Amino acid sequence: MKINKLLTMIGLGGLNGAVPIAALAGLFKPENALMLAIAFMAGPGTILPTMFFALANLGQDPVEYFKQLDIEVWGADKAAEYMRPFMPK
Repeated sequence: MKINKLLTMIGLGGLNGAVPIAALAGLFKPENALMLAIAFMAGPGTILPTMFFALANLGQDPVEYFKQLDIEVWGADKAAEYMRPFMPK
């Protein structure tokens, strides 16, 4: 099951770098935001900037992904905009 694999990867992230590998594999997507928030025991406001940063590094526009979110998180729009300069040129 995907959730078990995700939780294992996140749990080992501090030990072996699995979290960056998960980011490169496309784990940090808007549809996974709630699951990531629960796995990290944090609110979406904590997870979204990390997700936007990963998206930007992968060449995806974080603002476009923010527009697709169906949740209202204070400051998320500014976080997405802030991450745009991290996109590869």
